Amino acid sequence: MIYLIVFFFSLSLFSQFEETVVITASPYKTTLEELQNHAEVIEGENLKEKDSLEEVLRFNSSSFILRSGSPGKVSSLFLRGSESNHTLLLLDGMPLNDPYFGNIYLSEYLTDSFSKVEILKGPYSSIYGSEALGGVVSLFLDKNIKKNLSLNFGENGYYDFNFSYGKDKFNFQFSKHNENGRMENDGWEENQGFFYYNGENIKTFIFSRKGKVEIPFNGTQITPLRNQKTDDFLFSIPFEKEILNGWNVTGFAGFLKSNFYFEDPEDQWGYTWGKTKSQRIFGNFKIFKSFKDFHIAFGLEGKEEKVWDKNVFGENLKGEKFQNNAIFFQGKKTFKRFNLQFGLRYDKSSNFGSSINPKVGLFFPIKDFNFYIQAGKGFRAPSIGELYFPYSGNKNLKEEKLQSYEAGLSYKNFTLNFFKNDFKNLIDFEFSTYKFENIGKAKTEGIEFSFKNSFLFFSLNYLKTNDLTKGEELLRRPKFSGNLGFFGNFKNINFSFSTLYVGKRWDVDSSFERIEMDSFIREDLSLNFNIFKTLKGNFKIENLFNSSYEEVYGYKALGRRAIFGLKKGF
Repeated sequence: MIYLIVFFFSLSLFSQFEETVVITASPYKTTLEELQNHAEVIEGENLKEKDSLEEVLRFNSSSFILRSGSPGKVSSLFLRGSESNHTLLLLDGMPLNDPYFGNIYLSEYLTDSFSKVEILKGPYSSIYGSEALGGVVSLFLDKNIKKNLSLNFGENGYYDFNFSYGKDKFNFQFSKHNENGRMENDGWEENQGFFYYNGENIKTFIFSRKGKVEIPFNGTQITPLRNQKTDDFLFSIPFEKEILNGWNVTGFAGFLKSNFYFEDPEDQWGYTWGKTKSQRIFGNFKIFKSFKDFHIAFGLEGKEEKVWDKNVFGENLKGEKFQNNAIFFQGKKTFKRFNLQFGLRYDKSSNFGSSINPKVGLFFPIKDFNFYIQAGKGFRAPSIGELYFPYSGNKNLKEEKLQSYEAGLSYKNFTLNFFKNDFKNLIDFEFSTYKFENIGKAKTEGIEFSFKNSFLFFSLNYLKTNDLTKGEELLRRPKFSGNLGFFGNFKNINFSFSTLYVGKRWDVDSSFERIEMDSFIREDLSLNFNIFKTLKGNFKIENLFNSSYEEVYGYKALGRRAIFGLKKGF
């Protein structure tokens, strides 16, 4: 490992960050060069060559993902050791986290619809409020699409179809994905698309997706008919306008409707079906201005969420409601030797009270070196399910809280980060009261190292976790993880080779006993090449060396798979 690091330092480097703007980090222009220690931008072929958002996130330095079996199945995202519901998922600013229990479903989003994914590490509740404890994953629709048609085929019933059409102010895109998995009743299918109108000041987009995931077993029980279906419909009206004296106004109003349906006619306990419906009305308004050495932004935000839930045994929730309003500001001041960045947000909820979350950071540019120190707070509001689910819901729950400290440096394309997170009031199920309670405390701390240029990517992460309530390491968080990737071209053939390493970690078996999971390595190879002027081909192999491993205990990962495709431009 030492020789590898020395080799990386000896390479001829050049910056890749100067013109990349990170939109999620602030309303005003913020370059990736300033944020490279806690931000990552994935776009172009690095984004499109992966099927789902989950596959994109697992091959980068910022996140760690474990999946329960084959593609399409439930995935858990741990940004800096936080829980999955501690990461906020956005689509052009609209929150996508499930209002029921705050979860995010990474496998359900196909990459064909998006032009860019931004990942912010650390607490961002000072801008985005609840769920942004571990960080933010932000998706951006591909609003400058060309006329394209692509089709990919692979083993085990794999096919992926994408059609896009753009003309003047209108854009349309549709994707269909299907695969059968490794065994009976192990398939995954997904349909996704959007329509976008690009007006001068006011724009409109509709995003919709519908999917089905088959579930082949439950523990040791074979389930040949078990499956779950999900669908989302999102409507948003974004707007932006420059007003007097250089002040800019941006924002949007949006509506999100989601459905989740589970069925298993042969369930041994009689739980043959369940259905959850949720909806979110959301609005965000920001005004900002950039001066010579000072940037300032103010914002207002409001949302209302409702959840209905019923199953074969009866009705659980009847449109229980959650409301939240917030006001926030953010600024950056440039001094002679350093930059000061600061933010503060106040949230007022109908269910748990109020929360104030500040964040402050100092950024020191010294020639080619950049140093930073940062501290902030974050929170997660109790979900509607945790508040109101029959018998186990608890209306007296408080928000989960985080206090975070971090420091780091960067030199050209190298970054080194140190972080420490203290969580309290974590919501967990208490068996003595048979209710959700604020009983959890945890601590995570770690070191992140990364290097990236146009042909090489390397990251290595060390994570130490402690469940302060039980005195044990947190489950499914490896101490060591990392990535190594090579990129390049040869005679009009673009190639990428990616390696994922996940170290040993704790999990639980079917009897809830702790068990240590083995480390594993997975390699992917991807080739893109020109056949004719407007016809391109691609070929990729996932799990190149057919490694056998389990990401989550009891769920064997997918073996080697080859995929070939064509893309036609018009």
